[in-house]
Amino acid sequence: MLGSRTALGGAIALVLGAFIVYAVNAQQGRNDMVDITETGPNGLPIIFWRIEQDDRKAVRALINAGMDVNIRGFQQSTPTIAAASANAWITTDLLLQLGADPMATNRLGFTLPWLANKAQMNPDAPEGQALGKVRARLMEAGLMTRIYEPAEVKALVDRRAWPPA
Repeated sequence: MLGSRTALGGAIALVLGAFIVYAVNAQQGRNDMVDITETGPNGLPIIFWRIEQDDRKAVRALINAGMDVNIRGFQQSTPTIAAASANAWITTDLLLQLGADPMATNRLGFTLPWLANKAQMNPDAPEGQALGKVRARLMEAGLMTRIYEPAEVKALVDRRAWPPA
């Protein structure tokens, strides 16, 4: 009888241990889930808040989970325009790698080539190195040969001629 109690106790401990491992893993899975419909405290799609926080891991997770890399936020900016406007060039480069439209514009007429051309960063700093990569990507795509000023972009958008051919 003592042997069966010990076996029963061992089996219960095994089942209880497995349940605890399952519960911990299930909770961890819930913590790792990404809600692409979430909004930040500013009411904009959460990706803009993650860009403000310089949380590139969260930005990548949102895009990988299905968030539109060109979703619109404040002033109809895309995440790429928002990141570049904040001189977050590492994030800007990441967004380009994830498929962001390099010729998107916002309501103010800002474009990535214009922002990249205008930016002044220490080329040896990490953000400055990323700016160099962004400029090189844009140059390779032929988007740095003609930099459109925001007023020109707005006029072209109004005429439904943006982006130019």
